[in-house]
Amino acid sequence: MPSRAPFPPTPAQRTAWGSRSRTRAVRKPVVRSAEGGVVCAQHPAAAEAGARVLAEGGNAVDAAIAAGLCVGVAEPWMSGPGGGGLMIAHMAAEDRTVVVDGGMVAPAALDPAAFPVVSGPTDSDLFGWPPVAEGRNVTGGTSVAVPGLIDGYRLALETLGTRPWAELVAPAIAQAEAGLLIDPHCAVMIAAHARDLARFAGSVEAFLPDGGPFMDLRAGHRLPQDRLAETLRVLAREGPRALYEGTPAEAIVRAARATGGTLSMDDMARYRARLMEPLTMDYRGTTIAVAPELNGGPSILVALDALATMTCGGSQPPGPDAYAAYAQALRHAFLDRLARMGDADGRRGPPPGVTGRGADPAEDCTSHISVVDRDGNLVALTQTLLSIFGSRVAAPDCGVLLNNGVYWFDPRPGRPNAIGPGRRPLCNYAPTLVLTHGGGLALGAAGGRRIIGAITQLIAFLIDQGLSLDEAMHQPRLDISGLDGITADPRLCPETLDALGALGSPVTLQPPEAFPTWFGIAGVAQRRHGVSLGGTDPVHPWADAVASTDVAAPAG
Repeated sequence: MPSRAPFPPTPAQRTAWGSRSRTRAVRKPVVRSAEGGVVCAQHPAAAEAGARVLAEGGNAVDAAIAAGLCVGVAEPWMSGPGGGGLMIAHMAAEDRTVVVDGGMVAPAALDPAAFPVVSGPTDSDLFGWPPVAEGRNVTGGTSVAVPGLIDGYRLALETLGTRPWAELVAPAIAQAEAGLLIDPHCAVMIAAHARDLARFAGSVEAFLPDGGPFMDLRAGHRLPQDRLAETLRVLAREGPRALYEGTPAEAIVRAARATGGTLSMDDMARYRARLMEPLTMDYRGTTIAVAPELNGGPSILVALDALATMTCGGSQPPGPDAYAAYAQALRHAFLDRLARMGDADGRRGPPPGVTGRGADPAEDCTSHISVVDRDGNLVALTQTLLSIFGSRVAAPDCGVLLNNGVYWFDPRPGRPNAIGPGRRPLCNYAPTLVLTHGGGLALGAAGGRRIIGAITQLIAFLIDQGLSLDEAMHQPRLDISGLDGITADPRLCPETLDALGALGSPVTLQPPEAFPTWFGIAGVAQRRHGVSLGGTDPVHPWADAVASTDVAAPAG
Protein backbone atom coordinates (compact mmCIF):
# COMPACT_ATOMS: atom_id res chain seq x y z
CA MET A 1 0.00 0.00 0.00
CA PRO A 2 1.31 3.50 -0.77
CA SER A 3 2.11 5.74 2.15
CA ARG A 4 -0.47 8.48 2.48
CA ALA A 5 -0.76 11.68 4.40
CA PRO A 6 -3.86 11.24 6.58
CA PHE A 7 -6.42 14.00 6.33
CA PRO A 8 -7.71 15.64 8.45
CA PRO A 9 -4.26 15.90 10.05
CA THR A 10 -3.52 13.86 13.14
CA PRO A 11 -2.79 15.52 16.49
CA ALA A 12 0.89 14.62 16.02
CA GLN A 13 0.94 16.44 12.70
CA ARG A 14 -0.70 19.47 14.22
CA THR A 15 2.03 19.49 16.88
CA ALA A 16 4.73 19.17 14.22
CA TRP A 17 3.31 22.19 12.42
CA GLY A 18 3.80 24.28 15.54
CA SER A 19 1.31 26.81 16.85
CA ARG A 20 0.17 28.12 13.46
CA SER A 21 -3.57 28.56 13.36
CA ARG A 22 -5.35 26.60 10.63
CA THR A 23 -7.36 29.74 9.85
CA ARG A 24 -4.36 32.05 9.64
CA ALA A 25 -3.80 33.58 6.21
CA VAL A 26 -0.70 35.53 5.14
CA ARG A 27 -1.02 37.60 1.98
CA LYS A 28 1.02 40.17 0.10
CA PRO A 29 -0.67 42.16 -2.65
CA VAL A 30 0.82 42.26 -6.12
CA VAL A 31 2.34 45.66 -6.97
CA ARG A 32 1.23 47.29 -10.25
CA SER A 33 2.58 50.14 -12.32
CA ALA A 34 0.91 51.33 -15.51
CA GLU A 35 3.65 53.82 -16.36
CA GLY A 36 6.87 52.41 -14.90
CA GLY A 37 8.62 49.23 -13.86
CA VAL A 38 8.73 47.00 -10.79
CA VAL A 39 11.60 45.48 -8.79
CA CYS A 40 11.07 42.39 -6.61
CA ALA A 41 13.69 41.53 -4.00
CA GLN A 42 14.06 39.78 -0.67
CA HIS A 43 14.61 43.04 1.18
CA PRO A 44 12.64 46.29 0.81
CA ALA A 45 15.82 48.40 0.77
CA ALA A 46 17.07 46.45 -2.24
CA ALA A 47 13.73 46.63 -4.06
CA GLU A 48 13.57 50.38 -3.44
CA ALA A 49 17.17 50.90 -4.62
CA GLY A 50 16.38 49.13 -7.87
CA ALA A 51 13.10 50.97 -8.33
CA ARG A 52 14.86 54.30 -7.83
CA VAL A 53 17.33 53.42 -10.59
CA LEU A 54 14.36 52.80 -12.89
CA ALA A 55 12.78 56.10 -11.85
CA GLU A 56 16.00 57.92 -12.70
CA GLY A 57 16.13 56.48 -16.21
CA GLY A 58 18.04 53.22 -15.81
CA ASN A 59 16.92 50.00 -17.40
CA ALA A 60 16.09 46.62 -15.85
CA VAL A 61 19.72 45.46 -15.90
CA ASP A 62 20.88 48.61 -14.09
CA ALA A 63 18.13 48.16 -11.51
CA ALA A 64 18.94 44.50 -10.94
CA ILE A 65 22.61 45.29 -10.30
CA ALA A 66 21.79 48.07 -7.83
CA ALA A 67 19.28 45.84 -6.04
CA GLY A 68 21.74 42.92 -6.02
CA LEU A 69 24.53 45.00 -4.50
CA CYS A 70 22.14 46.38 -1.89
CA VAL A 71 20.61 43.05 -0.90
CA GLY A 72 24.11 41.65 -0.39
CA VAL A 73 24.50 44.21 2.42
CA ALA A 74 20.97 44.06 3.80
CA GLU A 75 20.92 40.25 4.11
CA PRO A 76 24.65 39.42 3.97
CA TRP A 77 24.18 35.81 5.05
CA MET A 78 22.49 35.07 1.71
CA SER A 79 24.64 36.67 -0.95
CA GLY A 80 27.18 39.40 -1.54
CA PRO A 81 30.53 40.26 -3.13
CA GLY A 82 32.07 37.03 -1.85
CA GLY A 83 29.57 34.84 -3.70
CA GLY A 84 28.35 33.99 -7.17
CA GLY A 85 25.33 34.63 -9.31
CA LEU A 86 23.48 34.11 -12.55
CA MET A 87 21.46 36.62 -14.59
CA ILE A 88 19.16 36.15 -17.56
CA ALA A 89 17.91 39.26 -19.34
CA HIS A 90 15.55 39.92 -22.23
CA MET A 91 15.96 43.24 -24.00
CA ALA A 92 12.62 43.92 -25.63
CA ALA A 93 13.61 46.43 -28.30
CA GLU A 94 16.25 44.06 -29.71
CA ASP A 95 14.23 40.90 -28.99
CA ARG A 96 17.47 39.57 -27.49
CA THR A 97 17.89 37.22 -24.54
CA VAL A 98 21.27 36.97 -22.83
CA VAL A 99 22.70 34.95 -19.93
CA VAL A 100 25.47 36.35 -17.73
CA ASP A 101 27.18 33.62 -15.72
CA GLY A 102 29.00 34.87 -12.62
CA GLY A 103 29.15 31.45 -11.02
CA MET A 104 31.82 30.22 -8.65
CA VAL A 105 34.79 28.07 -9.68
CA ALA A 106 36.93 25.76 -7.56
CA PRO A 107 40.46 27.05 -6.87
CA ALA A 108 43.17 25.72 -9.19
CA ALA A 109 45.14 24.23 -6.29
CA LEU A 110 42.16 22.44 -4.72
CA ASP A 111 43.04 18.80 -3.99
CA PRO A 112 40.09 16.33 -3.99
CA ALA A 113 42.07 14.10 -1.63
CA ALA A 114 41.76 16.80 1.03
CA PHE A 115 38.01 16.08 1.23
CA PRO A 116 37.80 12.43 2.29
CA VAL A 117 34.36 11.01 2.92
CA VAL A 118 34.09 9.61 6.45
CA SER A 119 31.55 7.44 8.20
CA GLY A 120 28.66 9.05 9.96
CA PRO A 121 25.31 10.65 9.27
CA THR A 122 24.81 12.69 6.13
CA ASP A 123 25.43 16.40 6.48
CA SER A 124 22.61 18.52 7.85
CA ASP A 125 23.20 21.68 5.83
CA LEU A 126 21.51 21.44 2.43
CA PHE A 127 22.22 18.47 0.18
CA GLY A 128 22.54 15.41 2.36
CA TRP A 129 26.01 14.58 1.00
CA PRO A 130 28.03 11.93 2.85
CA PRO A 131 30.08 13.67 5.54
CA VAL A 132 33.56 14.98 4.76
CA ALA A 133 36.33 15.00 7.35
CA GLU A 134 36.01 18.02 9.65
CA GLY A 135 33.29 19.45 7.43
CA ARG A 136 35.98 20.91 5.16
CA ASN A 137 33.58 21.29 2.24
CA VAL A 138 31.07 23.27 4.32
CA THR A 139 32.91 25.68 6.61
CA GLY A 140 36.22 27.51 6.67
CA GLY A 141 38.62 28.50 3.94
CA THR A 142 38.74 24.95 2.55
CA SER A 143 35.17 25.40 1.32
CA VAL A 144 35.79 28.71 -0.48
CA ALA A 145 35.53 28.90 -4.28
CA VAL A 146 36.46 31.80 -6.55
CA PRO A 147 33.64 34.38 -6.24
CA GLY A 148 32.03 35.47 -9.50
CA LEU A 149 29.15 37.82 -8.66
CA ILE A 150 30.91 41.16 -8.98
CA ASP A 151 32.50 40.28 -12.31
CA GLY A 152 29.08 39.12 -13.45
CA TYR A 153 27.77 42.59 -12.66
CA ARG A 154 30.66 44.07 -14.65
CA LEU A 155 29.89 42.01 -17.72
CA ALA A 156 26.14 42.64 -17.51
CA LEU A 157 26.64 46.39 -17.17
CA GLU A 158 29.14 46.58 -20.03
CA THR A 159 26.91 44.50 -22.30
CA LEU A 160 23.36 45.54 -21.41
CA GLY A 161 23.35 48.36 -18.88
CA THR A 162 23.18 52.13 -19.22
CA ARG A 163 24.15 53.74 -15.89
CA PRO A 164 27.60 54.44 -14.37
CA TRP A 165 28.94 51.67 -12.13
CA ALA A 166 29.61 53.99 -9.18
CA GLU A 167 26.00 55.17 -9.27
CA LEU A 168 24.75 51.60 -8.92
CA VAL A 169 27.07 50.86 -5.98
CA ALA A 170 25.97 53.96 -4.06
CA PRO A 171 22.81 52.48 -2.43
CA ALA A 172 24.82 49.52 -1.12
CA ILE A 173 27.43 51.87 0.33
CA ALA A 174 24.71 53.84 2.10
CA GLN A 175 23.21 50.60 3.43
CA ALA A 176 26.58 49.45 4.81
CA GLU A 177 27.31 52.86 6.34
CA ALA A 178 23.96 52.74 8.15
CA GLY A 179 24.82 49.32 9.62
CA LEU A 180 22.96 46.02 9.74
CA LEU A 181 19.57 46.46 11.42
CA ILE A 182 18.91 43.76 14.01
CA ASP A 183 15.23 43.10 13.48
CA PRO A 184 13.62 39.73 14.42
CA HIS A 185 14.50 37.99 11.14
CA CYS A 186 18.12 39.16 11.24
CA ALA A 187 18.48 38.22 14.90
CA VAL A 188 17.22 34.70 14.23
CA MET A 189 19.58 34.21 11.29
CA ILE A 190 22.64 35.27 13.31
CA ALA A 191 21.62 33.33 16.40
CA ALA A 192 20.99 30.13 14.42
CA HIS A 193 24.57 30.18 13.10
CA ALA A 194 26.38 31.84 16.00
CA ARG A 195 28.34 28.72 16.92
CA ASP A 196 29.96 28.45 13.47
CA LEU A 197 30.46 32.22 13.15
CA ALA A 198 32.25 32.28 16.51
CA ARG A 199 35.08 30.17 15.04
CA PHE A 200 36.34 33.03 12.86
CA ALA A 201 37.58 36.41 14.10
CA GLY A 202 36.25 38.44 11.18
CA SER A 203 32.78 36.94 11.60
CA VAL A 204 32.79 37.66 15.33
CA GLU A 205 33.66 41.30 14.62
CA ALA A 206 30.94 41.62 11.98
CA PHE A 207 28.09 39.68 13.59
CA LEU A 208 28.92 38.81 17.22
CA PRO A 209 30.64 41.94 18.57
CA ASP A 210 29.60 41.21 22.15
CA GLY A 211 30.57 37.55 21.94
CA GLY A 212 27.08 36.36 21.11
CA PRO A 213 23.98 37.25 19.09
CA PHE A 214 22.22 40.50 19.93
CA MET A 215 18.59 39.64 20.71
CA ASP A 216 17.22 42.90 22.18
CA LEU A 217 15.08 44.23 19.34
CA ARG A 218 13.52 47.25 21.03
CA ALA A 219 16.01 49.96 20.14
CA GLY A 220 16.57 49.43 16.43
CA HIS A 221 20.10 48.25 17.14
CA ARG A 222 22.50 48.15 14.17
CA LEU A 223 25.76 46.30 13.75
CA PRO A 224 28.46 48.44 12.14
CA GLN A 225 29.55 47.31 8.68
CA ASP A 226 32.37 49.83 8.28
CA ARG A 227 34.86 47.44 6.65
CA LEU A 228 32.30 46.33 4.09
CA ALA A 229 31.35 49.95 3.41
CA GLU A 230 34.99 50.80 2.71
CA THR A 231 35.33 47.82 0.36
CA LEU A 232 32.27 48.98 -1.57
CA ARG A 233 33.75 52.48 -1.79
CA VAL A 234 36.91 50.96 -3.29
CA LEU A 235 34.82 49.07 -5.84
CA ALA A 236 32.86 52.21 -6.71
CA ARG A 237 36.06 54.20 -7.16
CA GLU A 238 38.30 51.62 -8.86
CA GLY A 239 35.70 49.50 -10.65
CA PRO A 240 34.44 45.94 -10.20
CA ARG A 241 37.76 44.32 -11.14
CA ALA A 242 39.21 45.69 -7.90
CA LEU A 243 37.60 42.73 -6.17
CA TYR A 244 39.81 40.46 -8.26
CA GLU A 245 43.03 42.43 -8.65
CA GLY A 246 43.08 45.11 -5.92
CA THR A 247 43.25 45.33 -2.15
CA PRO A 248 39.84 43.61 -1.67
CA ALA A 249 41.19 40.59 -3.57
CA GLU A 250 44.23 40.48 -1.31
CA ALA A 251 42.02 40.59 1.79
CA ILE A 252 39.74 37.81 0.50
CA VAL A 253 42.64 35.53 -0.41
CA ARG A 254 44.36 36.23 2.91
CA ALA A 255 41.21 35.27 4.85
CA ALA A 256 40.62 32.09 2.85
CA ARG A 257 44.19 30.88 3.20
CA ALA A 258 44.37 31.77 6.90
CA THR A 259 41.48 29.39 7.50
CA GLY A 260 42.88 26.51 5.46
CA GLY A 261 41.87 27.33 1.90
CA THR A 262 43.78 27.23 -1.38
CA LEU A 263 42.28 30.31 -3.05
CA SER A 264 45.03 32.39 -4.68
CA MET A 265 45.51 35.81 -6.22
CA ASP A 266 46.03 34.05 -9.54
CA ASP A 267 42.58 32.41 -9.18
CA MET A 268 41.06 35.83 -8.58
CA ALA A 269 42.89 37.62 -11.39
CA ARG A 270 42.09 34.92 -13.94
CA TYR A 271 38.37 34.87 -13.18
CA ARG A 272 36.04 36.18 -15.88
CA ALA A 273 32.25 35.98 -16.00
CA ARG A 274 30.78 34.47 -19.15
CA LEU A 275 28.22 35.72 -21.66
CA MET A 276 26.09 32.82 -22.87
CA GLU A 277 23.14 32.01 -25.09
CA PRO A 278 20.07 30.78 -23.20
CA LEU A 279 18.43 27.40 -23.49
CA THR A 280 14.84 27.78 -24.70
CA MET A 281 11.80 25.64 -25.26
CA ASP A 282 8.25 26.15 -26.41
CA TYR A 283 5.84 25.40 -23.59
CA ARG A 284 2.19 25.60 -24.60
CA GLY A 285 2.81 28.55 -26.92
CA THR A 286 5.20 30.46 -24.65
CA THR A 287 8.99 30.56 -24.76
CA ILE A 288 10.78 29.46 -21.60
CA ALA A 289 14.37 30.72 -21.39
CA VAL A 290 16.92 29.52 -18.84
CA ALA A 291 20.69 29.47 -18.48
CA PRO A 292 22.54 26.51 -19.99
CA GLU A 293 24.88 24.06 -18.31
CA LEU A 294 25.39 23.70 -14.57
CA ASN A 295 22.40 25.29 -12.85
CA GLY A 296 18.76 24.51 -12.17
CA GLY A 297 17.49 25.85 -15.50
CA PRO A 298 18.02 22.70 -17.62
CA SER A 299 16.16 20.66 -14.99
CA ILE A 300 13.21 23.06 -15.18
CA LEU A 301 13.05 22.44 -18.93
CA VAL A 302 13.16 18.67 -18.34
CA ALA A 303 10.28 18.97 -15.86
CA LEU A 304 8.22 21.17 -18.18
CA ASP A 305 8.88 18.84 -21.12
CA ALA A 306 7.48 15.97 -19.06
CA LEU A 307 4.59 18.11 -17.81
CA ALA A 308 3.62 19.01 -21.39
CA THR A 309 2.70 15.36 -22.01
CA MET A 310 0.38 15.18 -19.00
CA THR A 311 -3.14 16.36 -18.36
CA CYS A 312 -2.85 19.06 -15.73
CA GLY A 313 -4.48 22.26 -17.02
CA GLY A 314 -7.84 23.91 -16.94
CA SER A 315 -8.95 23.83 -13.31
CA GLN A 316 -8.73 26.89 -11.09
CA PRO A 317 -7.16 26.32 -8.65
CA PRO A 318 -5.16 23.27 -9.79
CA GLY A 319 -6.64 20.01 -8.57
CA PRO A 320 -5.45 16.47 -7.74
CA ASP A 321 -4.49 15.54 -11.31
CA ALA A 322 -2.39 18.68 -11.68
CA TYR A 323 -0.43 18.17 -8.46
CA ALA A 324 0.15 14.49 -9.25
CA ALA A 325 1.53 15.60 -12.62
CA TYR A 326 3.79 18.18 -10.96
CA ALA A 327 5.18 15.50 -8.64
CA GLN A 328 5.84 13.03 -11.45
CA ALA A 329 7.43 15.63 -13.74
CA LEU A 330 9.71 16.93 -10.98
CA ARG A 331 10.73 13.43 -9.92
CA HIS A 332 11.72 12.72 -13.52
CA ALA A 333 13.72 15.96 -13.68
CA PHE A 334 15.62 15.26 -10.46
CA LEU A 335 16.48 11.70 -11.43
CA ASP A 336 17.87 13.08 -14.69
CA ARG A 337 19.70 15.88 -12.88
CA LEU A 338 21.43 13.78 -10.23
CA ALA A 339 22.33 11.06 -12.72
CA ARG A 340 24.19 13.05 -15.32
CA MET A 341 24.83 16.71 -14.59
CA GLY A 342 28.33 17.75 -13.62
CA ASP A 343 31.40 19.55 -14.93
CA ALA A 344 33.13 17.31 -17.45
CA ASP A 345 35.02 19.51 -19.89
CA GLY A 346 33.02 22.38 -18.39
CA ARG A 347 29.66 20.80 -19.19
CA ARG A 348 28.31 17.39 -18.21
CA GLY A 349 29.50 13.96 -17.33
CA PRO A 350 28.09 10.73 -18.78
CA PRO A 351 24.94 9.29 -17.20
CA PRO A 352 26.08 6.56 -14.79
CA GLY A 353 22.57 5.80 -13.52
CA VAL A 354 23.18 7.51 -10.20
CA THR A 355 20.22 8.52 -8.08
CA GLY A 356 20.43 10.75 -5.03
CA ARG A 357 19.39 10.97 -1.43
CA GLY A 358 17.09 13.78 -0.52
CA ALA A 359 18.18 17.10 0.81
CA ASP A 360 17.55 18.13 4.37
CA PRO A 361 15.11 20.97 5.13
CA ALA A 362 16.54 23.91 3.22
CA GLU A 363 17.21 27.30 4.69
CA ASP A 364 16.63 30.36 2.53
CA CYS A 365 20.26 30.55 1.41
CA THR A 366 20.01 32.68 -1.73
CA SER A 367 18.83 36.13 -2.86
CA HIS A 368 16.63 36.46 -5.94
CA ILE A 369 15.70 39.65 -7.80
CA SER A 370 13.15 40.01 -10.60
CA VAL A 371 12.80 43.24 -12.59
CA VAL A 372 10.62 44.56 -15.38
CA ASP A 373 11.03 48.10 -16.69
CA ARG A 374 8.65 50.40 -18.57
CA ASP A 375 10.13 49.34 -21.91
CA GLY A 376 9.32 45.70 -21.24
CA ASN A 377 12.88 44.57 -20.53
CA LEU A 378 12.96 41.61 -18.15
CA VAL A 379 15.73 40.52 -15.78
CA ALA A 380 15.96 37.57 -13.39
CA LEU A 381 19.03 37.60 -11.14
CA THR A 382 19.86 34.98 -8.53
CA GLN A 383 22.92 35.30 -6.31
CA THR A 384 24.21 33.30 -3.38
CA LEU A 385 26.94 32.41 -0.90
CA LEU A 386 25.49 28.85 -1.09
CA SER A 387 24.92 28.05 2.61
CA ILE A 388 23.66 30.66 5.02
CA PHE A 389 26.72 32.80 5.86
CA GLY A 390 28.57 30.77 3.20
CA SER A 391 31.83 29.42 4.65
CA ARG A 392 31.02 31.39 7.84
CA VAL A 393 34.27 33.28 7.27
CA ALA A 394 34.10 37.07 7.02
CA ALA A 395 37.37 38.49 5.74
CA PRO A 396 38.66 40.63 8.66
CA ASP A 397 40.29 43.27 6.47
CA CYS A 398 37.39 43.92 4.09
CA GLY A 399 34.18 42.72 5.77
CA VAL A 400 33.21 40.41 2.89
CA LEU A 401 31.59 37.08 3.75
CA LEU A 402 33.21 34.27 1.77
CA ASN A 403 31.19 31.63 -0.05
CA ASN A 404 31.35 27.87 0.50
CA GLY A 405 30.96 27.00 -3.18
CA VAL A 406 33.01 23.80 -2.80
CA TYR A 407 30.01 22.39 -0.93
CA TRP A 408 28.04 22.27 -4.19
CA PHE A 409 30.28 19.42 -5.36
CA ASP A 410 29.44 15.79 -4.60
CA PRO A 411 32.31 14.64 -2.31
CA ARG A 412 32.17 11.10 -3.69
CA PRO A 413 34.90 10.55 -6.33
CA GLY A 414 33.83 9.56 -9.81
CA ARG A 415 30.43 11.24 -9.72
CA PRO A 416 29.49 13.66 -12.52
CA ASN A 417 29.56 16.55 -10.04
CA ALA A 418 32.66 15.40 -8.13
CA ILE A 419 35.12 17.82 -6.49
CA GLY A 420 37.99 18.88 -8.72
CA PRO A 421 40.39 21.81 -9.20
CA GLY A 422 39.19 24.58 -11.48
CA ARG A 423 35.81 22.92 -11.95
CA ARG A 424 32.42 24.59 -11.96
CA PRO A 425 29.95 23.01 -9.52
CA LEU A 426 26.40 21.97 -10.30
CA CYS A 427 24.31 24.80 -8.82
CA ASN A 428 20.63 25.00 -7.94
CA TYR A 429 19.79 28.60 -8.74
CA ALA A 430 17.63 28.98 -11.82
CA PRO A 431 16.63 32.51 -12.91
CA THR A 432 14.03 32.02 -15.62
CA LEU A 433 12.14 34.05 -18.22
CA VAL A 434 8.77 33.27 -19.76
CA LEU A 435 8.38 35.23 -22.97
CA THR A 436 5.02 35.90 -24.59
CA HIS A 437 3.90 38.18 -27.39
CA GLY A 438 4.12 41.69 -25.97
CA GLY A 439 5.19 40.69 -22.47
CA GLY A 440 6.46 37.98 -20.20
CA LEU A 441 7.71 37.00 -16.78
CA ALA A 442 11.00 37.19 -14.91
CA LEU A 443 11.02 34.72 -12.06
CA GLY A 444 13.27 32.84 -9.70
CA ALA A 445 13.55 31.69 -6.11
CA ALA A 446 15.76 30.96 -3.13
CA GLY A 447 15.86 27.68 -1.25
CA GLY A 448 18.47 25.24 -2.53
CA ARG A 449 17.11 22.35 -4.59
CA ARG A 450 13.58 23.54 -3.89
CA ILE A 451 14.12 26.37 -6.36
CA ILE A 452 13.51 24.05 -9.31
CA GLY A 453 10.13 22.86 -8.09
CA ALA A 454 9.01 26.34 -7.08
CA ILE A 455 9.68 27.82 -10.52
CA THR A 456 8.19 24.86 -12.39
CA GLN A 457 4.96 25.06 -10.42
CA LEU A 458 4.67 28.84 -10.74
CA ILE A 459 4.98 28.51 -14.53
CA ALA A 460 2.32 25.82 -14.50
CA PHE A 461 0.00 27.89 -12.30
CA LEU A 462 0.28 30.87 -14.64
CA ILE A 463 0.33 29.11 -18.02
CA ASP A 464 -1.60 25.86 -17.53
CA GLN A 465 -4.15 26.96 -14.96
CA GLY A 466 -4.36 30.58 -16.09
CA LEU A 467 -4.04 31.94 -12.57
CA SER A 468 -3.33 35.62 -12.06
CA LEU A 469 0.03 36.57 -10.58
CA ASP A 470 -1.64 37.25 -7.23
CA GLU A 471 -3.35 33.85 -7.26
CA ALA A 472 -0.18 32.04 -8.32
CA MET A 473 1.96 33.61 -5.59
CA HIS A 474 -0.50 32.45 -2.92
CA GLN A 475 -1.22 28.99 -4.36
CA PRO A 476 0.06 26.09 -2.18
CA ARG A 477 2.96 24.08 -3.60
CA LEU A 478 4.69 20.74 -3.12
CA ASP A 479 8.34 19.76 -3.18
CA ILE A 480 9.96 16.55 -4.38
CA SER A 481 13.63 17.58 -4.50
CA GLY A 482 14.56 14.85 -2.03
CA LEU A 483 13.34 11.98 -4.24
CA ASP A 484 12.61 9.90 -1.14
CA GLY A 485 9.22 11.51 -0.52
CA ILE A 486 6.88 14.39 -1.19
CA THR A 487 6.60 17.48 0.98
CA ALA A 488 3.17 19.06 0.64
CA ASP A 489 1.50 22.20 1.91
CA PRO A 490 -1.27 21.12 4.34
CA ARG A 491 -3.60 23.71 2.78
CA LEU A 492 -3.98 21.43 -0.23
CA CYS A 493 -7.38 19.75 -0.37
CA PRO A 494 -7.86 16.16 0.91
CA GLU A 495 -8.36 14.82 -2.62
CA THR A 496 -5.04 16.29 -3.74
CA LEU A 497 -3.20 14.85 -0.74
CA ASP A 498 -4.74 11.45 -1.48
CA ALA A 499 -3.64 11.71 -5.13
CA LEU A 500 -0.08 12.46 -4.01
CA GLY A 501 -0.10 9.58 -1.55
CA ALA A 502 -1.29 7.24 -4.30
CA LEU A 503 1.97 7.86 -6.19
CA GLY A 504 3.70 5.50 -3.78
CA SER A 505 5.98 7.88 -1.87
CA PRO A 506 5.62 9.08 1.72
CA VAL A 507 3.89 12.44 1.96
CA THR A 508 5.02 14.87 4.65
CA LEU A 509 2.89 17.90 5.44
CA GLN A 510 4.72 21.15 6.15
CA PRO A 511 3.25 24.66 6.27
CA PRO A 512 5.11 27.37 4.32
CA GLU A 513 7.52 29.18 6.60
CA ALA A 514 10.29 31.73 6.21
CA PHE A 515 12.70 29.54 8.19
CA PRO A 516 13.35 26.81 7.25
CA THR A 517 12.25 27.00 3.64
CA TRP A 518 10.11 24.06 2.57
CA PHE A 519 8.93 25.27 -0.84
CA GLY A 520 11.35 27.97 -2.00
CA ILE A 521 11.07 31.76 -1.66
CA ALA A 522 9.90 33.06 -5.04
CA GLY A 523 9.71 36.45 -6.73
CA VAL A 524 8.05 37.26 -10.06
CA ALA A 525 7.99 40.40 -12.21
CA GLN A 526 5.48 40.45 -15.05
CA ARG A 527 4.77 42.62 -18.06
CA ARG A 528 1.22 42.19 -19.31
CA HIS A 529 -0.86 44.41 -21.56
CA GLY A 530 1.57 47.30 -21.04
CA VAL A 531 1.38 47.07 -17.22
CA SER A 532 4.25 46.04 -14.92
CA LEU A 533 3.45 43.77 -11.96
CA GLY A 534 5.50 42.31 -9.14
CA GLY A 535 4.75 39.56 -6.63
CA THR A 536 6.92 38.32 -3.76
CA ASP A 537 6.69 35.39 -1.40
CA PRO A 538 3.93 35.96 1.17
CA VAL A 539 5.69 34.31 4.12
CA HIS A 540 9.13 35.88 3.74
CA PRO A 541 9.30 38.71 6.30
CA TRP A 542 11.36 41.05 4.12
CA ALA A 543 10.50 40.20 0.50
CA ASP A 544 8.97 43.20 -1.24
CA ALA A 545 8.06 44.60 -4.64
CA VAL A 546 8.45 48.31 -5.36
CA ALA A 547 7.21 50.18 -8.43
CA SER A 548 9.40 52.88 -9.94
CA THR A 549 6.39 55.19 -9.88
CA ASP A 550 6.15 54.81 -6.09
CA VAL A 551 9.62 56.15 -5.22
CA ALA A 552 10.37 59.83 -4.92
CA ALA A 553 11.26 61.57 -8.17
CA PRO A 554 14.91 62.67 -8.42
CA ALA A 555 15.64 66.20 -7.27
CA GLY A 556 15.90 68.86 -9.96
